[in-house]
Amino acid sequence: MFGERHISLRLTDRAQEWIKNFTENAGLREPIPLLQWSRIRGEEHEQLMIGVYERANVREGWLGIADGFQFVVIQEWLFDRLDGKTLDAILDAEGRVRISVST
Repeated sequence: MFGERHISLRLTDRAQEWIKNFTENAGLREPIPLLQWSRIRGEEHEQLMIGVYERANVREGWLGIADGFQFVVIQEWLFDRLDGKTLDAILDAEGRVRISVST
């Protein structure tokens, strides 16, 4: 990794639970969430997405450190977009998880 950055990012209870389940079920020994801004195939707009890495295999990006939560970002500018915000995980009408960021 290129370094680390401490930010003020709060997770709702729903986001904490979803991320915990997502990483625990990833089949990795030491999973760490990846936050990235991208577009899913067929989607009209880009959005915040969460993936997961094996911590020992992370070779790029930055380590984000928030209160009780560590994550990796590839796009360094994303720290500025997330700092001081609240992250939530919401199921849409089709059962897909949507990550929202609010003040």
